[in-house]
Amino acid sequence: IPGIDAPELARLGAAAVGVTTLAFEDETRGGRRLQVDLWYPATVADDATPETYRGSLTAEPPAPPSPFTRPGMAVRDAKRATGTFPLVVVSHGYDNASVLFSWLGENLASKGYVVAAIRHQDPPITDRAQFPQTLVNRPLDVAFATRSLQRLLGAEGLVDPARTAL
Repeated sequence: IPGIDAPELARLGAAAVGVTTLAFEDETRGGRRLQVDLWYPATVADDATPETYRGSLTAEPPAPPSPFTRPGMAVRDAKRATGTFPLVVVSHGYDNASVLFSWLGENLASKGYVVAAIRHQDPPITDRAQFPQTLVNRPLDVAFATRSLQRLLGAEGLVDPARTAL
């Protein structure tokens, strides 16, 4: 939750926020599976428990990955608010975690957007030999996830596929 001295655009909107995780499988690429974290305007009970996000980031070898938690304000699988909203697709940086963008997803969802953060399957940043694989997969993952979200959420009436930002 932004501080009292935060810039105007950092302030939260009026909507409560829900979060869920979707899974898609790209049959054209050997069944490549992608998960997407989705934040959306929601109807939330006053006593609902907000989400605590969990993940890990690659550490400098030989250290193991560094786990983290991040408290959120969204409620897991909350009832979706009525309406059709613009879709924003977020693609995190190399060897990063989609839930590190929870602050952005929650903030935009509170303002009436549906925000989808792709969980890219990057190899560890310490394995430079696999970096070209990321350069090939990343744009294909973004295009596939965006089309899948537009189809699914557009059919459900949650998003207007013509109003999509990447």
